[in-house]
Amino acid sequence: MKRQMQTFLAVGTVGFLTAVCSPGCEDYVGAPRPAIIGLEQGTLSDLKAPLAIGFDRAIDPATLQLKVVRLIVDEEGFLGDEDADGETELDILYSYDALAKFPNEGGKGTFNAANMAISIVPEKPFPVAEKLAILVEAGLSDAEGVHKTILRERIPFTYLVKLNCAPSADFVTGAYYFLGEVTKPIGTQVQLLAWLDVNPDTGEFVGAFVNGDRNRDASRCTPFGLSCTDDQACRTIPEPACVPPSEKAASVDEYPDYLPNYEPPTGYFFNATGCVDGQSGDKIFFVNQPVDVVVQSPAVSLVNTVLTATFEKDSEGVLRGGGTITAEKVFLGKIDSGTAEGQISARLIPAEEVPPGLKKPGE
Repeated sequence: MKRQMQTFLAVGTVGFLTAVCSPGCEDYVGAPRPAIIGLEQGTLSDLKAPLAIGFDRAIDPATLQLKVVRLIVDEEGFLGDEDADGETELDILYSYDALAKFPNEGGKGTFNAANMAISIVPEKPFPVAEKLAILVEAGLSDAEGVHKTILRERIPFTYLVKLNCAPSADFVTGAYYFLGEVTKPIGTQVQLLAWLDVNPDTGEFVGAFVNGDRNRDASRCTPFGLSCTDDQACRTIPEPACVPPSEKAASVDEYPDYLPNYEPPTGYFFNATGCVDGQSGDKIFFVNQPVDVVVQSPAVSLVNTVLTATFEKDSEGVLRGGGTITAEKVFLGKIDSGTAEGQISARLIPAEEVPPGLKKPGE
């Protein structure tokens, strides 16, 4: 109800101003509006440059409360401090609070002389290939103290570094399992198995990706005293159970329960080329050249699909990655549904556990 009332007040204020000012509103100046300087189609490419937020007019710095956060939302699009779950919270990477004793946390923000921009240098580099957002809290005032914002402003963005291929000793040729949590245009999970041929001298790769489906072999659950029906699949991880074949995977560690499905209409596959860069930072960068993906059932086509991620070995020596999946266009049937966005996670599959039937590039 609180959120609904805030939205009502915001819309009502705009409507009121329109009603009382027309047709003489040409001189009306609203509250300051923030924007990320250098943002192109929602992305930034220079990790070494300060993160610069500009305003369309001079602001009163004493009213600025700003955060850089990981953009993690629930099914309704609410952030961790906006939803009804008291257990969730914001994952804050940097914050500036003019009202705090020490305004900067996680870095340093510096205003320009005109108080029309703030440049942020974080203590740690912001993550690459993850959905991030600038949050500017309500109450931001212009320099005269006349106009103030009444709602939080959210500006999403992602760092997508333009890679130069560079080899990595850890990112090797082999089988990989990718989980994609697509949030736009519709919420769905994509499971992909892939064989990546990686050039150890250059970091270039050629990948053969295929839809991963749950293993329907019911006998896998027999040793656990379970009898799966014909319309169920045997899940062994995180614990044995008979589940619907459509049940989502909870993590990439469930790869043993998936097999490649190349056969349409539900199966699909695609090849992709790309780069890993193991020499430009603490993590290994991964990105593929844009590729089209076509699924017959349900009828979905993705144009210029890109997987972008960073990889590193965990404490047990397993190569794991996380990042984003995007597509320039999504067609549901013949309907243009706009762009696709989502998060991905991935891991290298041990050589002795490569799923049977997984094809390599060119096979």
